[in-house]
Amino acid sequence: MRATWSKDFPRLYDLYCESDQQDEANYFATFYEVLENPYVRPYYERLEEELGQLDDVAWQGLKRKVFRYVGIRNSQRGYSQLFDLLNEAKGYLYLKSQGCEEIRFIPEDSDGAPDLITHCGGSVFLLEVKTINKSKEENDIIKANSERPVVVRMQVIEGRLGLDDSLKRKITGKINKAKRQLMSYACDGIQRRIAYLIIHLDIALASDSRNIDELAVFIEEQGNNQVEIKHCLSG
Repeated sequence: MRATWSKDFPRLYDLYCESDQQDEANYFATFYEVLENPYVRPYYERLEEELGQLDDVAWQGLKRKVFRYVGIRNSQRGYSQLFDLLNEAKGYLYLKSQGCEEIRFIPEDSDGAPDLITHCGGSVFLLEVKTINKSKEENDIIKANSERPVVVRMQVIEGRLGLDDSLKRKITGKINKAKRQLMSYACDGIQRRIAYLIIHLDIALASDSRNIDELAVFIEEQGNNQVEIKHCLSG
């Protein structure tokens, strides 16, 4: 029997169908319960909308990379591997916004290869997607609050000004790895190599626009004449 959410989320349901549905750790096994949360459902609606913009060949390519992670749950980060890979759809949409066509996902078994390749105006573009997730400290607060009874006072996340060194190290580490992947991929006609960062910024930082500005400047400084650095903030 088809899941009740299959009509509203056809691509996520397709992914579920490709995965091991008997696996108790399968993320989508109780997805209907997740969708009952009105604060969470809009995230999945945006994700489904993004996945729906992939052409059929690209969707098949991304699905082959993703489906094996549907049942892998980390004790600290949950299903972050699954959603980090689904984030590659944002890289596809960025290339699409640049006027590129025939955007394709490079198979995961291509050792050290970037995520996406496309031909645009006779030139080849390569793109590697990297996700920077919220800090462990903020995730711990969010998790603790979600487990508290409503009548219990929640922990408050206080805003702060300035990017801390640990976040900067995390960003530069991801960028440096992306650069290595992009530069090591051999292909004729490469005109652009792009590292595309998807950043889930701590609420404590995202609440102040000065932090957003500082982040943009810091990321721009990491680029060079061989690799462009682009980024987007994600909730």
